This record gives sequence, structure tokens and C-alpha cells, in this order.
Amino acid sequence: MKRIGLLFIASAFLLGSSWSHDKVNAAGDLIVTNELATDRVIVKLKKPAEKTNIKGMEVLASQESVKEPIVTVDVPDGKKLDSYIKELESRDDVEYAEPDHLIKLDHTPNDYYFDDQWHHQKIETESAWDQTKGSSNVTVAVIDNGIDLNDSDLKNKIVSPYDTVNNSSTTLTAGDHGTHVAGIIGSSIDNYIGTAGVAPNSKIMPIDVFTGDGAYSSDVIEGIYYAVSNGADVINMSLGSSNYNYSYDAAIQYAHDSGVVIVAAAGNSGTSTMHYPAAYDNVIAVGSTDQSDARSYFSNYGYWVDIMAPGSYIYSTLPYSSYGSMSGTSMASPVVAGVAALLLANEPNLSNYEVEQRLYDSADYLGSSYYYGYGRVNARKALGIAEKIASPTVYSVYDFDTSVTGYTSGYDYYDIEVTDGQKVIGTTNDYGYFSVTIPKQKAGTKLYVTAKSSGKSSDAVEITVQDGTAPTAPKVNEISDKLKTITGTAEAGVTVYAMIGDSTYSAAANAKGAFAITIPLQKAGTTVYVWAKDSAGYYSSTGTYTVKDKTGPAAPSVNDITEKATKVTGKTEAGAKVSVKIGTKTYTVTASSTGTFSVTVPLQKPGTAVEVWATDKAGNIGSVKKVTVKDTTPPTAPTVGEISDKSTQVLGTAENGSTVTVKFGLNSYSTVAENGKYAVPIFLQKAGTVFEVWTIDAAGNKSTVTKVVTKDKTAPKPPVVKAVTNKSTSVTGTSEANATVIVKIGSKSYSVKAAANGTFSVKIPVQKAKVTLTVTATDAAKNVSTSVKIIVK
Repeated sequence: MKRIGLLFIASAFLLGSSWSHDKVNAAGDLIVTNELATDRVIVKLKKPAEKTNIKGMEVLASQESVKEPIVTVDVPDGKKLDSYIKELESRDDVEYAEPDHLIKLDHTPNDYYFDDQWHHQKIETESAWDQTKGSSNVTVAVIDNGIDLNDSDLKNKIVSPYDTVNNSSTTLTAGDHGTHVAGIIGSSIDNYIGTAGVAPNSKIMPIDVFTGDGAYSSDVIEGIYYAVSNGADVINMSLGSSNYNYSYDAAIQYAHDSGVVIVAAAGNSGTSTMHYPAAYDNVIAVGSTDQSDARSYFSNYGYWVDIMAPGSYIYSTLPYSSYGSMSGTSMASPVVAGVAALLLANEPNLSNYEVEQRLYDSADYLGSSYYYGYGRVNARKALGIAEKIASPTVYSVYDFDTSVTGYTSGYDYYDIEVTDGQKVIGTTNDYGYFSVTIPKQKAGTKLYVTAKSSGKSSDAVEITVQDGTAPTAPKVNEISDKLKTITGTAEAGVTVYAMIGDSTYSAAANAKGAFAITIPLQKAGTTVYVWAKDSAGYYSSTGTYTVKDKTGPAAPSVNDITEKATKVTGKTEAGAKVSVKIGTKTYTVTASSTGTFSVTVPLQKPGTAVEVWATDKAGNIGSVKKVTVKDTTPPTAPTVGEISDKSTQVLGTAENGSTVTVKFGLNSYSTVAENGKYAVPIFLQKAGTVFEVWTIDAAGNKSTVTKVVTKDKTAPKPPVVKAVTNKSTSVTGTSEANATVIVKIGSKSYSVKAAANGTFSVKIPVQKAKVTLTVTATDAAKNVSTSVKIIVK
């Protein structure tokens, strides 16, 4: 956005001459308590900005969602804010005007660095992470003073960055406050560096609304509209002031109506004074708590504050891949925004109302709602995860066992539940040592053992049933001299071995027990030994098998078969029985001593499928040779509809599916006949043009050529007739060359053929003045021109 005038505001952690009444606590944390004056006004116009004559204004936001004509304008030198607003509101084209308030950051910095992010333990994010760490499909917009886009913990999460002050995606400031807030929400996890955000797998949309250390309400408003337009699911605003603003409120409600969860810091003045945007309707107003779950001394309070979150000494990211702690409701707000992102990742169909209520209903009660709202946010409870107890210790289980044994810690009786991942297969209630009766399980089966007590549940302990039994001998399918594999079934997961002579081959049985061992082709009568070995080292008994003769003759070679053939001929193994199958009928003959054969068959239609195979003297059936009856008959010549000098396509009928070609002069066009019809587009041709049309069927057979001459269907132009008087004995003028010119007078007609140059002279009786003559021209093709009416002068 283009800016008029200079902006100046001191941040909450940098002292400036415009600040007054700042407080410093015993720990040296700076808490900003005052508001800053503004030199700009937000103006709501009654008509679009480009149609107003107010000079010096600029459009506040250009997103399509911004339907109201809102502009900003500097307060002219020498004028006071209040008087200038009154002056603007007196105009006919202004609906209202209000201050464009400056916004400050809600955080309290310090110089301490911590190795431990204590807020995760307090809100139980580690338990929540067992269910979800967030999703790249959930985007949290951080409206702040910019983010270090190259931060090691954040750079892979950034989407749609934007600077509302400069209307740019490349001019964002590497703000320490914004970077710290973004890190609390979505800093990467398990990357061996930095910190972990509450929703580490979420996307971050940084929106820089600050100029130096301050921001105008209008820039924040634009940031809100930008976040909505670019798909933000959650908006975090760790900023604010005590000034209410109509346009700001409207932007908030627009975002909420669009389904966005909106979270904002409640402010750091330590009072009940309403802090905006947190105090607007449909905004989750977040206060701050310390490590003992007490309200942070700087945190605002009041019935308008909705929920609390850790905000004192929160360790997070800082620009240039550094880290440190900050304090303030600015730090508490992104904790709640992160939990909201976890909720949306876990349950994508939740509405923003449902997310808000879930956060409130699952918060840990801390005391009076006047000071603590609904309580302190709890990520585990928000996601509906039961509080966990210690997992049991479970002993090994073998495939011959009928019980699962182990022990629990603690001094309670526990319900022990064993499942196979789909259903419960055994339960018991014991103190300390337990033994749960179960059916025998297959080796490799995954079992899950859980301890439960007083509505709490442990993490499930996964155990794998171990193999303690020798496998049964494999079942082997027939082995023949035509197979390169030995197949069969065995115990799932075992290795099956096959010994042939001095060579041994093997393959693993899959989860269903099927195996396939690759071997070289063997001669009939060869002996094969087969056994199995399981993963525990146990061997099955060995089976003995003989290779059978199953090699059939090769597929016959078959000569071409046409629709005119009455015999199928070819060559195969000498003396083999040749079978020819057409449809449901089979015809056979014995091949000669040289392997030639000739099988008599009925005439067949083109495209008919013919299967030919041979059976040798041992009864082995050879592979099938598939042949299709060829089409050698050309299609009938296509019919062609009338073609005139007004035709734009050639129409007619032809063999269905054949390719129809239309040729005239040097031009040639083709199409495929559908349902026996065709239509070929052409450009207009002169009468007398010769068209040649033929068709080629799918087999490549070409029909005879049909020739059609273009007919004349164009009427001649109306004749040009010279004046006729009551003394004229002829009607003269010009017309189309050689056309017949007809002059009609009453019920009588007179005609003459125009000369080669188009002139004509039609003899008529002398007519009285005002008599009407009708003149037309008819060409050789009998096309009649429009008539020309002449009144005798």
C-alpha cells in the first residue's frame, strides 16, 4: 500500500521519546501501558473511491473480499485529529471517519535464555503430539512486525508472506517479535536445532503490518483481509491498543464469518481495560500465566478475557537463527493459536465456533473467570486424549502360548487389555503381576497390551508373537518340464528351499504363505526335494517330487485367412492334432509327416477371431495361435448429397466407421462415418466445381469414387433498369450475362435474354404514366433475382 506521510511508534521492547508512564518490574521487564497518538484517519465513503473527489486519500485494501469503499488520509498540517474527523463527516460523500490508531506489540522482553520450553509441559503438548503435530493443510497467519523468512526453524513453513505497508511479498522485516511468535506456533520439531512449536507441522503466513516499531489500524485491517483471501485457517494477533475501531471490528467479523479462528493477546497493562482486537466479538482473547499457573503480573484481565496460556519467559525463535525468551500476552496468544491449529489438523471439519468452544471446555480451571476466563489452555484435553498412566511391562509371547504375562507399576488394580490391533482377545484385572488368557497366535502377529485405571489409559505396549514351533512341510504344486518356478504354500514368512541335483534354490513365503522358487527348466523325471525353514531356525520335513512331462508343441504357424477362404492352412509339429476354433465350433485334422495341415471351415466374416492350436501324441496341448479373418472386400461407394455454390459441407452416407475423403481441386478433407453418415466441412465453391468422394474401410480397402458437380444455387443480382416513360416502347438496362430478363406488366410478361455483356432491351407496349413494371432476371440454373419495380414516368 502506498503511504502518505511518515509513521513512528516505539515497540514494546525499545524505549522511544514518544513513550510515557512505562513500567519496569523487578526483573527488568519493560511493560508498556500507554497509547500512541495517530496522524491518520480511516474514512468510509458512500461510493467507490475512484468516483469521489476527496484528494489525498488512498484505497485501504484491494482484496476482492473488501466490498466497502474505505480509504486512509493524513491529518493535514495545522489541523487537529478530532476537528478534521468532524470536517470529513460533514461531507456528502463520507459515511463516517475515525482515527487510524497505532498498534503496539504485546510482549515483555528480557535477556534470559532457557534450555527448557516449560509451556509444553504445562499445556501437555507432548501428549497431544502423540495424536498430531499439526498439518501442512492448516495455515496460521501471524499479523505482526515480520518474520525472519530464512530462519532455520521456520523457512520451510512459510506461505504467502506479505507486507501491507509496502504491498509486497519481499519487503518483510525480520522482526524479533514476529519471529518469536511464529516460533511458538510452528517452529520445526525433531530437527536437532532450536525450539519446537505447539503445532510444528503447520504452515505459517507472515503478514508484516509494522513500519519500524509501530503499525496503523488500517494496515492491520488489510492484513486481516489478506489472511482470509489467501486461505488462513487461524489468525494470531499479538498486538493491540485500547481504542475501538469500526473498520477494525468489521474486518474481524468478516474473517470470523469466513470460518477463520481469530486469536489475540489481551494486553500487558495489568488492568481490566479492554484491549483491541482481543476485546472484539468472536476473537479469542488470551491472557498470560506463569510457571506456577498464576496470572502473569502484566496480563490484562476481566470478563472479556476468554482463556489463559503460558506467557512468562517463553523460549522461542529469534531472527538470524538465534533463540531467546520473551514475556507477554504476545507469547500466550500464539500458544492458543498453535493448539487451535492442532485441533484443525486432527479434525479438519471443525468450524471456528467448535474450535473456540473446544478450547474453552477443555481448559484447566485456575480460578475466577474475571481473572482467568475459562482457564489455562490444555492441548491434550482439547484433542480429547485421555490422561495416560505408566505402560505395563510385558514378557515374551510365543506361538504356542495361551496367555500374555507381565506386571504393572504403582499400587492400584489395573484392567489389562490385549488386542490384535482389530479386536480385544483377552482381559484381566490384577494388582502387580498379571496373566491374560488368549487364543494361540501365529508367529509374527502384533499384540497390543494396555493398562487402564480410573478412566486413564497407558500407551499400548506392542509385542510380536515369537516363533517356537517348527513349520509344517510345504505343499508343492505340480512341477513340470515347462515351468521355471516351483510354487505352493507354506507357513507365512518361512524360507522354502528346493534341491535339484547339487544345486539349491530358495524363496520366502509371503504373508499368505504363497511362495515361488525360480529354477532352470528341468527334464521330465528329474527328482526335486523341498523343505522350509522359519525365522527361528526350525526346519520342516522334506518332500520329494518328480518333474512331469507337460511341454506341449509350439503354437502353429497359420497362413492368412480371408473372408473368401474355406480352408485354414499352416504348419505345426509332425503328426500333431490341429484344432481350429471359430465361435463355439471346433474343426480338427492331423498334421502330415512334414507338419503341414489344411482344415476345412465355412466362410467367415471379416474380423472373426480364429484360434488354432496343436495337441501332441502325449496329450500336451500347445499354445494357441490367434488369427483374425482379414477383410479384402472394398466398401460400397459413398452416397453424396447435392452440393451447391452455397454448401459449406458435403453430406452423405458411407460404411459405418470408414474414413470418407472429399477432394476438389488441390483440396482434400477426410472424416469418419458415424452411424453410417458423414459430414465434411468445405469452403464455398463455384458452380461447376467437381467433387470426388471415396471411402476406405478399417482394413484399408478403398471404394470406387463418386463424382458430384457443384450446382448453381445463387440468384443473379437484381437487374439495373433505366427509366421508363409513357412514350417508351422498350425496357433497357444491364443484368447478369445471358440471364433471361422478364418484365411483368399487370398479368402480362415480356422477356429477352441478356447479351454476353449483360445489356438487355425488352420490347413492351407504350404504357400510361404511373403504371408499375416488375423486372426480374433468371439465370441458366433457373435462379431468380429479387424484383425491381419501375414506375412509368
